[in-house]
Amino acid sequence: MVFKKCISCHATIKHTQKTLENAMVKTNCIDCHMPLKPSKAISFQQAGMSDVSPYMLRSHRIAIY
Repeated sequence: MVFKKCISCHATIKHTQKTLENAMVKTNCIDCHMPLKPSKAISFQQAGMSDVSPYMLRSHRIAIY
C-alpha cells in the first residue's frame, strides 16, 4: 500500500482538521500529493465523437497542491 511507504519517511502528518475529515487522506497520499493533471502533449478523440479530451496523468512531482 502506498500509504505505508509514504508514512515510513513522513510519520508526522500535518493536515488540517478539515483535510483529515476526508477518509481518503488516511489511505491514499497519491491523489492529493501527486494528482492527475491534463497532459499538454497527449490528447485523444473517441471514434464518432467531435470532442477532444486531454490524457490525464501524474507528473510524479510530489508536493502540496
